[in-house]
Amino acid sequence: MDQDRQAAFDFDADATLDQTPEPTPQPAPEDPSDDSLGATLRAARLASGLSMAQLSTMTRVHPRFLTALEQAEYAALPSRIFSMGYVRAYAGALGLDELNAVERFKQEYPDAAVPLQPPTGAALQQMRQNSPKILGVIGAFLAVVIGWNVFQRLNRIEAPHPSDLVAVPKDWAEQADRQRDRALYLGAPRAAPPDQTTPAMYVTPGLEAQLTGVDPDDPNVAPPPAPPVQAAFNPRGAIYGASATVSQVTLQARKPAILVIRQGDGRILFARQL
Repeated sequence: MDQDRQAAFDFDADATLDQTPEPTPQPAPEDPSDDSLGATLRAARLASGLSMAQLSTMTRVHPRFLTALEQAEYAALPSRIFSMGYVRAYAGALGLDELNAVERFKQEYPDAAVPLQPPTGAALQQMRQNSPKILGVIGAFLAVVIGWNVFQRLNRIEAPHPSDLVAVPKDWAEQADRQRDRALYLGAPRAAPPDQTTPAMYVTPGLEAQLTGVDPDDPNVAPPPAPPVQAAFNPRGAIYGASATVSQVTLQARKPAILVIRQGDGRILFARQL
């Protein structure tokens, strides 16, 4: 009897424990200390009341890139240059400091490119160790080449040959003494040579006979007639009419012209070509 009562008590305790409601898990509140660039952009967008589509139209940036900026999914963005342009445009559309936003983007998403390092390795170290030896070999080679060239040039220099004259003849010395004691006389000045600046005209043999048909060396050929002599040119021109002592008016043409004198009825009284 006591065993049945104890079993019933244990059953009631288990039922009571099973009927206790389990606590419902609550979503974790957002971390108020999140000051990343994406959180700042998201907060500014919510405060402005603009939708993602409106901001995409204003910035001309695809909505998925703006969403990637807010969620800090920088791997989904294009190249770094374009990403910084998107950050600048998004911050400017929300009224934020563009330069500050770009600097924060650079800090949160540093450039993955590895800076250039000076060359290192066993080959470089070996080259540095062998540099003095290499320079010594090059210097020795240059010294040998220069020495060989100098030696060749010295061998090509010919030694001065001794004179074939063993002694100067005595008569040479006597002639030199006589010439030294001899008086010098100056002759009369000579005429200047003719002027040689104007050469004589060259006449081609046979050219005149070929052109004129007359041999100029033939003595029986009559000389060609001389051209007629024209009247001397009078620079003052001819004067027509009465002499200058009688007439009071003298007309003299300076160039060829025609002079015609008419009466009132058209009759010609005088016509002359001057």
